[in-house]
Amino acid sequence: MTLHAKTAQLQDRASAPLTLYNVTWPGPLHLVDIVLTGGESALSPAKGQFMTCARMQVDDTERGLYASSRSGSTCHYLAAENRWSITIPDGHSDDQIREDLVDFLNLALTESWRRLGWVPLHAASITSDTSCALLCATAGGGKSTLTASMIRRGWKTLGDDKLLLRKDKSGDVEVAALLHNFNLHPRTRDWFPEVGDLTGLPPYSPWTEKRKVTIESIWPDSTATSSRPTHLIEVARRPDARGLKLAPLPHSSVLPLLMRQTVIPGHPAWAGQIMATLAATAAGLKGWRLEIGDDAYEREEHLAGLEELLQ
Repeated sequence: MTLHAKTAQLQDRASAPLTLYNVTWPGPLHLVDIVLTGGESALSPAKGQFMTCARMQVDDTERGLYASSRSGSTCHYLAAENRWSITIPDGHSDDQIREDLVDFLNLALTESWRRLGWVPLHAASITSDTSCALLCATAGGGKSTLTASMIRRGWKTLGDDKLLLRKDKSGDVEVAALLHNFNLHPRTRDWFPEVGDLTGLPPYSPWTEKRKVTIESIWPDSTATSSRPTHLIEVARRPDARGLKLAPLPHSSVLPLLMRQTVIPGHPAWAGQIMATLAATAAGLKGWRLEIGDDAYEREEHLAGLEELLQ
């Protein structure tokens, strides 16, 4: 991916979120150009017939994808040229610029991953020599803390937030890492003193107190780049519960849970490719629901049941 920005400020703002992807890819690669400009966009808002997200709508046009944000920024993907053109109106606030660039850059990355056969997942993972569990939860549901707690018991991780999934030519399913960073709340130090004082780091977004830290800087030799998924765990925080409570997840719930971890566009071909990958993955996963009480990490033995199940 190459960036060409009208101003140095736009160049820096667009480069910042891309530097978070700190896992080296061996290839194959899908090379695209991204051109960032300012000014006023004369284009109409997208209708969302390809995809609708919280702050962005996307259409599928004859020339490629066209997206617009609620603030008036626009993004056009020219498929024949592998080029994304992003226009940020002059006068936008810093928060608006950051939001729009993150959304459009995520769209560009997602489309590139799809063209390489990958399905992006919003999930964490823990992996060993014989097992790999995908951890699914809503925002703030406890994926990062659970992942950290298992790392301390000798497990490794592909990441705590964003993963890629694909079915290879032989039909085997692989999950791969994108970011070897953790999003940790400063209170994590209460359970894991080795994370240190995180309050000096800036929050990684205006909507959370979590800080972004490099996993290896806290737990060396704790990351992996790919694995074969064996389990799917629905993680739920329960302040009224004690320790960790495990219950089997009906197999009929595994595929719907996986579907909620990605965005499926309205384009039939793309939707079909994604669903085929998710269905093949779900067929080989054992599903569990894990309820986490507020005292779950006060005693190491609380994690023994989960570890035994996965092994």
